Amino acid sequence: MHRLIIVGVIAISLSGCVSNAEHPRPERLPIIDVHGHLQGAMSAESLVRLMDEAGVSRMVLQPTHGPQRGTDEQALSYARQYPNRFVPFIGFQNRPPIAPPRNWTNPTPEALAFLDSVEQKLRAGGFFGLGEIVLRYHGHYVPGANCCSEVYRQPDSPLMFRIAEMATRFEVPMIIHAE
Repeated sequence: MHRLIIVGVIAISLSGCVSNAEHPRPERLPIIDVHGHLQGAMSAESLVRLMDEAGVSRMVLQPTHGPQRGTDEQALSYARQYPNRFVPFIGFQNRPPIAPPRNWTNPTPEALAFLDSVEQKLRAGGFFGLGEIVLRYHGHYVPGANCCSEVYRQPDSPLMFRIAEMATRFEVPMIIHAE
C-alpha cells in the first residue's frame, strides 16, 4: 500500500515537470506483453522470433492447461534461456485440481495440494507472479467437451483467499480474469 501511494505522489509531482518535454515516439517505446499464454508446442526460439516480428521486447509467460498445454517448468526454462525477454508466472488457467468452481468454496485435498506446490515454486524462486486466475469467463474451454461453458468462481472463497495470501507474502502480482 505504501509503495502505491509513493508512486502516485511521484507521478503527480513529476507531471508538471515533463509537460514541455518531447513525448516519446511510439516506435521507440518498448512493448511488453503482460498477458502471454504459453503454448506447449511453441519453442522459445519461435516465440522470440514472433515477438521480434511484432515489436514485443518482453513477455509475461503464464502456462495454460487448455488444448495446447504449457507448463510452469517450460515458462521457467524459457526465462532462463532468454532472461531479458520472458517473465515466468505460475499458471493457474484450467488447472485440473482447481478448475471445478465447487473446489473454490470447498477445496478438495487435490486443490490444496496444488496450492502447496505453487507455494513451493514461489519459495524456490524464479517465478515472478501468478496467473491467469479465471474467476468469471463466458465460453470457457471444457476438456473433452464439444462446446464451452460459463465459469464463475467465488472471488471471496477459501481458495482465492489462500492464493491472495501467497501473492502478498511472496510479493508477486496476480493476473485475474473477471468478465
